[in-house]
Amino acid sequence: MRRVPIAVVLAAEILVLSILAFSASSGPGYGVAVRSGAASISMTDQRNVVGAITVQDVVTPVNGWLVVQADWNRGVPDDLLGKRWIPAGESHDVTIGLDPTLPTPRRVFVTLLVDRGQPDVLEFNIPDNSGMAGIPGLDSAIGTGGVGGAGATKDKPLIAGSALVSAHVDVVPLSFAVGPTQAVISESTRTANADSVVIPRVVAPAQSWIAVSLEVTQGQTGGVLGTKLVPAGEHRDVVVPLSVQLGPSPVVATLHADLGKQGRFDFSPADLASSIDLPYVAGGRTASAPVHFADE
Repeated sequence: MRRVPIAVVLAAEILVLSILAFSASSGPGYGVAVRSGAASISMTDQRNVVGAITVQDVVTPVNGWLVVQADWNRGVPDDLLGKRWIPAGESHDVTIGLDPTLPTPRRVFVTLLVDRGQPDVLEFNIPDNSGMAGIPGLDSAIGTGGVGGAGATKDKPLIAGSALVSAHVDVVPLSFAVGPTQAVISESTRTANADSVVIPRVVAPAQSWIAVSLEVTQGQTGGVLGTKLVPAGEHRDVVVPLSVQLGPSPVVATLHADLGKQGRFDFSPADLASSIDLPYVAGGRTASAPVHFADE
């Protein structure tokens, strides 16, 4: 009896699953169904993220896409942050780059799509429900119109059995990245009695915290001396009261995203892993500036 090479068997199984995938769907325009277990994503929460996330294991019966979408604390997939084409079969340790011009949220959805349209071109419509639409410069075509043309949704999500093939994971970025002009804080001065700091100009992409801190080493901050919550927009001569009066120790002012509990500064230099209100990084640089004495 002739033995069929195992590669041929695997190829035949992929072909059958491909036919099943394209012949069945869960509903008009929504997704493409395959048998339970034929497609899956396995990944853990992402820590110390800088520009990319990693999916540990992916199984897909057809060529497809992994897309990363933001969850802006609403529990629904939103802005497209990253994408990567993957071949049929099993893939491991798949790295997906994140859009450096968009902030990194605290949670993301990673979803598996079927590449049904033009090969190697993502054709997936993102609904006009951007949670960051109020931030200047972030209402891009990706967030409000789709990818691959208006209404282009040829690359549909895979549904294995009755479940969408997707992962919903926490993300802990090392910083909160925005565009180069979206988060700005100018050099500032401490008042003569050193009980406050006056910052001539602040540009906040959303409601944000100004934190005045000791500078331990260049680019790193120590104990927080005072904070001020500011709304989105440009502000002039912002006064930040200090809870501690200090002498000539080096001091910096940093602009932080307000991602934690409203009205509370959720950041500690001693516990960065658990800190939620992260510093902005604008165009690759931390939104931070030195604080001088008034008579300097």
